[in-house]
Formats: sequence, C-alpha cells, structure tokens
Amino acid sequence: MRQLWVATFLLASGVLLSASVWGQSSFDIRVRIDPSRGVLTGEQSVVLTNTSNGVWASLLFQWGLSASTKQVEEIIDRGGNPLSVRYIKPEDKLTKGDVFLFEVALPSPLPSGEETTLKLKFAASGLTPQEDAYLLSDTWYPRLYTSVKGRDTGASDDPAFFNVSLTIPSSFKVAASGKELSRLQEGEGRIGIDYEGELLRGFSLMVSSGWERLVTTTSEVEIQSYFQPEYEHWGKRLAAIASEVIDFYSRKFGSYPYKKLCIVPGSKTEEGGYSTPNIIVVHQSFDNMAADYGVSFALGFSRWLIAHLIASQYWGIYIVDAPPFPPWLTNGLALYSDRSYMESIRFSNPIYYNLLQYYLQAAAEGLNTTVLRPIAELESELPDWENIVAKGKALAIVNMLVHLMGEKEFDRVLIQLLRRYYGRFVTAEDFQRVVEEVTGQDLGWFFEQWLKTNKSLDYQLGEIKTSPAGNKYTTTIEVNSRRGGALMPAMVRVSLEDGEEVLEQAKERQRRERLKITTTSPPRRVELDPEEVLPDINRANNYIALGKVATVEELFKIDQFFQIGELALARSFQREGSYFQDRFKLRVKNITNSERGLGIVILAEFANIRSKGRRSFFLSLASYEERVIEDYYLIPRGSGKVKIQASFYMVKDEREFKQISRSQQPDLRNNYIIIIPPNAGR
Repeated sequence: MRQLWVATFLLASGVLLSASVWGQSSFDIRVRIDPSRGVLTGEQSVVLTNTSNGVWASLLFQWGLSASTKQVEEIIDRGGNPLSVRYIKPEDKLTKGDVFLFEVALPSPLPSGEETTLKLKFAASGLTPQEDAYLLSDTWYPRLYTSVKGRDTGASDDPAFFNVSLTIPSSFKVAASGKELSRLQEGEGRIGIDYEGELLRGFSLMVSSGWERLVTTTSEVEIQSYFQPEYEHWGKRLAAIASEVIDFYSRKFGSYPYKKLCIVPGSKTEEGGYSTPNIIVVHQSFDNMAADYGVSFALGFSRWLIAHLIASQYWGIYIVDAPPFPPWLTNGLALYSDRSYMESIRFSNPIYYNLLQYYLQAAAEGLNTTVLRPIAELESELPDWENIVAKGKALAIVNMLVHLMGEKEFDRVLIQLLRRYYGRFVTAEDFQRVVEEVTGQDLGWFFEQWLKTNKSLDYQLGEIKTSPAGNKYTTTIEVNSRRGGALMPAMVRVSLEDGEEVLEQAKERQRRERLKITTTSPPRRVELDPEEVLPDINRANNYIALGKVATVEELFKIDQFFQIGELALARSFQREGSYFQDRFKLRVKNITNSERGLGIVILAEFANIRSKGRRSFFLSLASYEERVIEDYYLIPRGSGKVKIQASFYMVKDEREFKQISRSQQPDLRNNYIIIIPPNAGR
C-alpha cells in the first residue's frame, strides 16, 4: 500500500509540536546523489504559511532516509541567521527505525496568516541499494512533521509545491514524482535534471543504472514503466495493464488526478508493492509466482496489484483520511475501486474474501473493532488492526453502502470527494455529509453503528411456514438478529420448485421481522443475504432447504475457490435395522487455475435423540475439475426433525483434514433442515 512514515508514540514532555493545521508549503531542493560512494547531499528552502488560528513557536522536521549516517549541517532563516536546533533522542520515544527528528526554534513566534522561510543543508552516507536501485521514496529530504489534535502523525501529508534539481551519474535512469523540465550534461559523467511538482503529498526519487524505460500515454497520462532487461516482458505488460486501469478509473471517476505515473521494479523475491506520489513500486516476483501457482494466477495477480496501487493514488495519496484515526475510508475506497476493475474484466481475487474474514473472525471473538479510535489505541488492543479494522471492516462498510445506495450513486459520492477534498483531510463526518447530500437520506444510524460503536451483525432465519391455498402458497419467513446489536436491511431469496426465484427486502432494521411471500409454486429453499453483502459473523444459519431437493445440477459459489451444488437428499428412508437410511448427493467444482484440496463433513443432528450421524470426505480437485459425491446417512427411529449440516474445509491434503476437522471451525457451513415423515423413524 502507500508508503508513509508514521510515528505512533507518545510525545515526550517539552517537545513542541507544530499547529494542528499546516499551511500550504513549497520546497526548493538541490540534491546530489553519488551511488558509487553511497552518499546524498542536499540543500533545501522551505516556505510555509501559518493558516491555523494559533501561533507557532517552533517546527518539527522528520527525515526518514535509510542510511548509516545522517546529518543536518545548517539551518538558517531567510536573513541568513542560524537557528537553534534540538535533536529528538531515542529516549524521547518519537524515533523509530531510520526516522530522524529535529525541532527548529523560530527566531520569533509566527502568528496566524504569516509566512516564514527556512534553509537547510543535509548530508547522508551509507545509502543501501535494493536490487541495484535506490528506492528513496519521499523520505530522502527532511519533511515537516505534524500533529492533529495533540497526536503526532508523522511526515506532513499536506500538498506542497516542489522545485527539485537532481545531479546524478548520466548512466542512471530516474523515476520522479514531478514533471521533468530540463536536463543538462554537467561533465564528469553526470547529468542535472530539473523537476517541478504541483500540490504533491511528497516528492519521491528512485534511481538505478540497471533499468530500461518504456513510455506510453493514455487518457492524457504519461506512463513510464521501468524494468530490468531480463524482466522486459513484465515491464511491457504492467504498462499495458496500467493504461487499461487508468482508462477504466477515468471513466468511473471522471479523470485521473495526475498527469504521470511511474512503474518501478522493487524486490525480486517479495510479492505486492506500494504507492508513493505518482510512483508505484511493484515487486518482481511474477515469474516465481507463475512457476508455483500457474501463469494464469500470476497474470491475474498482476492485474489486481496494478489496479490496487493505482487506486491508492486516488485514495490514500490524492485523498487522505484525517488523523488520528485509521485510514479506513481510503483503504475501503481503494479496495472498492480495484474490485470494480477486476469485475469489469471478469477476474476474481480471494483478497476481498480474506480481508473480510479478518474482521468477521475478530467480531465473532468479541474483540473491539470500533473504527473511530486513535491508531495508538487500536495498536494496543489489536496487533493486526490494519487487516481487521482499516481494511477488513472498512471493506465491509463500503460494501454495505454500495448496496444501500447503488453503484452509480456511490460513484457520484466519490466524484464529489475528489472535487472537494484534494488538499484537505477527509473526516468521517465529511464523508457522511457528501453521502447524505447525494442520496437525500439521513444515514446517521449507519455511520453511528459501524464507525462509532463495536456492534456486529449476526442474522439468522427463524421459523418458516408455508400455507397452500388453491393454486397459491403463502410463506411466512422470520428473520432474527441473534447477537451483536447491529441492524441492517437484509435481502431474502426464496427459490421455488418451478425454478423461479423471489427476492424480498427486510427493511425495518428490527431485531425480529416477519416477511410474507405469496407464490404460485411451493418454496424449495430460503436464503438470507444471498449475495453476502452483510458482514454476518455466522452464515451457518442463513440457509434452509425445504421440501424435496431432487437435483444437484445447479452450482453456486461458496468462496473464491469452489462451487457446490445442492445437498440432494433422496428422502427414500430405506429401513436398515433400527435405523432408516437416506442417500444424498453433493456436487463440487474447483474454480481456480491450480489443484486444491477440499474436506467435507456431512453431519446429521436429531431433534429427539442425542446422537449424530457423521460422514467425511477429502477431495483433491484439479483445476476446474467437477465431481459428485454419493453416500448416505442413518436416521435413528423416533428422531423427529433432522438438521443436515455440510461443513467445508480448505486444506492441503487428507492428513491436514483429519487433524483439523474435529477440532477447528470449518471455513464455511451450509445447513439444511428436513422433517421426517410420520411413517419414518418410528
């Protein structure tokens, strides 16, 4: 994801933080990089206007460059007068890793509306290359350090103007956040390049003598793809994908926010990547991925990764969440954006399912997943808060909003955010205001329960009754909220024996609601939230099969890896000693490009007898292989109602399945309830 240095520690006493709102700043930087010696030297002039209501007595700077030695050699004001500098020591609990902090006392307090200029000289040695490249990101120069409502938030995210002059060996290729204005040979095999950047949230530099470059243009955006010669095929492919993604987002959101995008190779062994202003770093492990999981998987992953990193240029760099809360909004919107692109090309990715599972598991365990809490508080309670809250729950919230509003209305909200909030932090209240303006609805109840409370959602299907009257059937369906306290409109789908389906919305957001549906064919099954829009922490009670299920032909998706058919029950009840035998069929299909293992447990539970019937199976399914399981379960006499439960375990092999199937929760369950006829089981 986007790379930002964020300190999350408490301030030491005596450290003066800058005001909670930065003015618009400009940076004029001259920098020289000598890769052969691992040395960087620079001079920068910073102009800053105090647009807050307070008075500034000092400024904090952060320098996050990874180097063995860093030194700020001189700091002067516009008159050339040296300024007092206090270096923040590790015991002040503000430094972390390579982060280097220092406080500059202003010659006189800076009132609201006034401007100040500082000039700094800095030098670093011991720069560390990565894969023959220096990925300096936006940490190579000292940056302003901010606080919002008294909490330190790291390097300033506010947009700034940049003029950067870079001197570097002429054999090096340079990916930069800004627009190149000129380049000039300076002798001794060096070249000088001038850049400008308008309203950027940082200025990144990434350089290498081993890169080639490909330049294309789409939707008035220049795409620069950098790559090692041996990865030329991926360099060209990633540029083509980026062009396709930018075109898609430009149509969806009105335009792309910047005029250029650089694609830079990262590690050859890691997977994924990250975004900085106008640059996405893509780890080059696709060939290894293709060897391990297949070419189709590597191609699909590359599409998703480029779509996600470009989405982060919109949501995370162009638009930024207001501290001190987690970046739930921009993470959720980036995932929504890249999923929209993937759906448009009919590619699936399990990451959305997996991220939701982080949240659902935490909610099921009763952990506090309240969103609008300071990051420091989240870190102390949830070590994996980024996946649980900032991504998993964020995606769940966005999914529900899209369902409530419709995709077109939701996209109108995002277009308004892009128009209104560039250069400003976006709060939850800002987002809610735009949503309500676009929809004309009061959605305070939604934002209150999902952002400001720890409520979770667990719906279940309750009693279902069908009454025939002539040629019509009236079915009453009870929808209950079991626990968690969160209430949402829920969709119910009723499948009829003639193949038709009826959809009904439970709209009242009550703990218990009854729906009444009249049809011309008897119901075959009832599903609650069939599209899995709601973050229901227990879906085992969202499905009930009714009457005689006589087919296994229809397949439906259970996750990103498998489809299953109906658990088809013969309902023949053949006598076998003191038991009745009922046969069943279950059809499964692997819908991925690689071989996968699936463990299945069929469990029969009886209303009147404290015993269970259990059958288990392990299947190793080749890519897109489809198979039908046929077996039986036994019903004791006098059992009354029987609940048949199919549990599914995603496992590597039969040994793992045997180890976990009796001790761990399955990855997914489906329940079926049948009524034993009067002449059976007696």
